[in-house]
Amino acid sequence: MTFTGLMAAARIRDHSGLAPVDVRANESQNGVRRGDILFNGTSETAEDVALAAVVEVDMPQRTFLNSFCFGYRLAPSAAEVSPTFLAYMFRGPQGRALVAQLAQGFTRYNISKTKLMELEFEVPGLSEQEQIVTQLKDADAYVAAAEVKHRKQSLLSLGVRESLLTGRSRLPGFTAPWQDVQISTLMTPRSERNATGKDIEVLSCTKDRGFVRSLDYFKSQVFSRNLSGYLVIRRGDIGYPSNHVEEGSIGLQELVDKGVVSPIYVVMAPRPGKVDTYFLHRLLKLDSFRQDFAKVTNASVNRRGSLRWPEFSQLRVRIPGIEEQRAIAHVIRDFEAETARAERAARKARDVQTGLSQTLLPARLRAVS
Repeated sequence: MTFTGLMAAARIRDHSGLAPVDVRANESQNGVRRGDILFNGTSETAEDVALAAVVEVDMPQRTFLNSFCFGYRLAPSAAEVSPTFLAYMFRGPQGRALVAQLAQGFTRYNISKTKLMELEFEVPGLSEQEQIVTQLKDADAYVAAAEVKHRKQSLLSLGVRESLLTGRSRLPGFTAPWQDVQISTLMTPRSERNATGKDIEVLSCTKDRGFVRSLDYFKSQVFSRNLSGYLVIRRGDIGYPSNHVEEGSIGLQELVDKGVVSPIYVVMAPRPGKVDTYFLHRLLKLDSFRQDFAKVTNASVNRRGSLRWPEFSQLRVRIPGIEEQRAIAHVIRDFEAETARAERAARKARDVQTGLSQTLLPARLRAVS
């Protein structure tokens, strides 16, 4: 069966989203109706062009799409085909792979409507199509619920962090005033080198995930083969690449007892009894400190686009006593662990959704030769 055999072209043209427009009676325009299959005509990636959606509700009269989208309508002879099934088919793995091959462009990708109409595919009977659509909609709902829970938990965790780390909220039992101190009173630079050149885990700091194992994260060796000049970073140390800290790339090393990082890093160890580094790290990850890092970097005469220890150590932080720091760190850890569980559940839901699409949707989908 070909796409051409199913569709009657609905030329849905140049109008502006949901904004009211003036269409004269003699103009050749086709309104959007229930059952129409709509596609985005352009995207920044080949994989995301021509993503399909079906109109499943009655639309107000005189509803049109803007010029970035186009649509098709089932022909009267295609009564045994579900438009929703077709939309899922074009969003499924086989449909995405084929559409990506048809996309054209460099910085932005477009797809030829003619090429799209030349696609050939097999579809099961209408009853089976409807059963497949029901299962895929259930999977969509499962994913949506998991992602909503993850977003809510992420926002809750963020609110708790900002409230407790800034002292806007206090945990029960703590009333002592917070102190304004310089980072140099809490941390000391670690200048220990991997002098023997011994093989040891090489770590990198990312903006979103903190410290990661370099080989696992980059999938290839991006560090020097000679590790003798690399800095040692121990469990509980805080470190950052001096040329990227203003982007938020500052991490707490909790992966290994002893690792190494590139010499461009600044590594600092806690002064005993002065600071809980989990508390301090989460405090330094707040947006307000990222802005402070940028200001200090820009003000440094010898910065060369970097923020080194002498300037960093002069930054000031407002912190409670060590016991309150530890209590706050414990609460934040619990909230972040719950957020991580919600993220894993959302990822699992998406994997289930992908697996169903691969299993249920047609595997034979190709362009007509």
